[in-house]
Amino acid sequence: MLPKIKKSLQPYLEVIFKPISFISPNILTIIGMVFPLLFLYLLVEENYLWATISLFGVGFDVADGTVARMTKRESAFGGVLDATLDRVADAIILSAFGFANIISWAWVMVTIISSYVISYVKGKAEAAAGESNVGTNKFSVGFMQRPTRFLFILAVSASLLINTDKLLYGYNLTQVIFFLLLVGSVVTVIQRFMIIYSVLTPTQKA
Repeated sequence: MLPKIKKSLQPYLEVIFKPISFISPNILTIIGMVFPLLFLYLLVEENYLWATISLFGVGFDVADGTVARMTKRESAFGGVLDATLDRVADAIILSAFGFANIISWAWVMVTIISSYVISYVKGKAEAAAGESNVGTNKFSVGFMQRPTRFLFILAVSASLLINTDKLLYGYNLTQVIFFLLLVGSVVTVIQRFMIIYSVLTPTQKA
């Protein structure tokens, strides 16, 4: 579904990013790290409105890929760099809630580790099964994939603008939404391991 959406949006993205198409895609990937760092700073400073707004800047992540395709500068290294900094950005954004003392570090660390494993096991399974890692395949399962995680993180941040103390069993709205993100991430890890086991086990026995 997501690759189809990206493909349909490609003409519009090319128009948006054409003015900066002279910049190296790899440089754009690095520039995109500004927004997670800005979010971290604003959240720690308790500037919740601008922190939430800055999250939309994470969408700049599509700039590098769009420019690379437009200018025929796609590269294997660029793909590795983009995937690596995506993981770093995820860690910065999630850890911001811990540094700001909004969410317990235990919850934050479980969510970070789960989000890493979601991506890691897919890549390892693709390599083991000889699957292409372009777009989606049989290993792209689970509800809490990266776009969904981003929407939950956006909801967590936006909920800070609402005063909802002790919403459910002593937890406020922000904590409840983050807990759903945590649980969804763990469940997605389990889902991926189950499908990976079902696909790779017969292969190993053959």
